[in-house]
Amino acid sequence: MSATERLKYDREYYLRNKETLNARSREYSKANKERVNAQKREYYKLRSDDPLFMRRRREIAKRSYRRNSATIRAARKTSSKKRRAEVKATVNQILGGKCTCCGEREPMFLDLDHVYNDGRLERRSMRDGRIHRKIASGECANIDRYQLLCRNCNWGKYRNGGVCPHKTKGAATNE
Repeated sequence: MSATERLKYDREYYLRNKETLNARSREYSKANKERVNAQKREYYKLRSDDPLFMRRRREIAKRSYRRNSATIRAARKTSSKKRRAEVKATVNQILGGKCTCCGEREPMFLDLDHVYNDGRLERRSMRDGRIHRKIASGECANIDRYQLLCRNCNWGKYRNGGVCPHKTKGAATNE
């Protein structure tokens, strides 16, 4: 049997037994997940320098994304919101869980504040959310630079030149 005849025979065999072969393949993949994934990684690593291969992979990924874009976006949005909420809860717990100035405990009202009013400079040097993630993961060396303030105290501090109005009012009444 010549090579072309063999290809023709294989193709016909596949078309006749497509369901059975696909079911067998799924079962094998499920039973040997680690081995199949290792083979895929090796296959892609060997072909990653081939521009034609990479272009086909991108096209397949684009088609798949177009077919499932609504589902993918919804899943990403849900998981991102959940992760942000978990990180914020961790930061709130690390920093005491209440407003440093007035004692407000409602997590929805609490903001991360920079004690030395240098938050703008820090935000310029890193992307959004990085400050919270650094604190939550323990990477932040100077945790004393941050405090929790409720929105009112944070806004009052901004409008009052870096000092919360509660503190200036308290200082004025004590004199």
